[in-house]
Amino acid sequence: MNKKLTIFDDNGGTNILKADSASIKGTDIILKSMDNGKVLFRGSNKVIVSGSEFNAIKDFDYDKFVHDPAYDFLTSIPSYDMAFKNANRPFKIIGQSGDIEMPIDMSNFGSAGLKFYEGENSNSALSSFSQLSINTLAHHNLYRYFARRVCLWCVGIDGCGIEASRVFKVHNTKWIAPYGYWDFNDGTGGNNTYPTTDTNNLTCLIPFKYRTTDADLSSSYRKQYHGRMVANNAIGYFFKTFDESPKLIRRYADDSADLINISGSGTDVWKDKRASEAEVVVQLKMSVTASDCREYFNRNIGTNDSKINTISLCTAIPYLNSATNMVEYADIRPFTRFNFPNEALIDYSKGIDITYYLYY
Repeated sequence: MNKKLTIFDDNGGTNILKADSASIKGTDIILKSMDNGKVLFRGSNKVIVSGSEFNAIKDFDYDKFVHDPAYDFLTSIPSYDMAFKNANRPFKIIGQSGDIEMPIDMSNFGSAGLKFYEGENSNSALSSFSQLSINTLAHHNLYRYFARRVCLWCVGIDGCGIEASRVFKVHNTKWIAPYGYWDFNDGTGGNNTYPTTDTNNLTCLIPFKYRTTDADLSSSYRKQYHGRMVANNAIGYFFKTFDESPKLIRRYADDSADLINISGSGTDVWKDKRASEAEVVVQLKMSVTASDCREYFNRNIGTNDSKINTISLCTAIPYLNSATNMVEYADIRPFTRFNFPNEALIDYSKGIDITYYLYY
């Protein structure tokens, strides 16, 4: 039976007043058991530096982003794609005649058999990109700017010490490390992670699926699992899509009445006499299934050490793989990070249902 957790990412409107624009930063998070409503943990979530980049680029100066590299994402804040490639474990997609590296440089996407993803039907906002070429830099820049969304998430083990009480403070320059780490306490309970010399076999970023090369995931599973790394006779999938489409909720904060239900002739939100403030909420549903993450621990670390203690939402850009007709995600970057006490995965029947509320 799945263990159910609810995460409330609640800024209460206060951060918008702190010149934080519409971003989510420094908020309260509550993990609850959905079986009995018991609060399991309460802490603080942060938009980390790559998420702040995403917010700033999305909010301002569209023309400069398309035409000026200085307004692109900094190479000194690398994506997971770049980090895995630098460790000689690049993400790979399935091509017509075998595995192909997920490109880093935009000039290589077309030759890798990738196309702009145009959405599930002709009503998609992305359908207009059918008239543009992935091999034209200005077109590709425009697509990257428009198509990047919060669409993936990942888990790791560098959010808490050995003791469950030692949950590390989230630093906005610390992602879930795709390498091993040295950990020390700087006196603040901080998570100070620096790479070890072993970048090939150790990782704080835990793959959801970890198979031998002769037992890769079926195409139906590859729709949900992404960030496909092939190394050491193993295939790891480090990122996962949400279980349901993100749900947008607009309501009054006092009684959760939907803003669409305002009654009265000529009445709208601006004219309504309620004292309550309104809130805009995005609800995400995701899960660590009873089969997720265990394979990596069994093969590399040991079942008794299987756990997770940190979650990141990630932004990425979708592309259509012409060889498989499936969506692939590139330039994966962490958006938020949330650390929590160690959640053991030793029990093979245990799954975790997560409901994540982001308040804007």
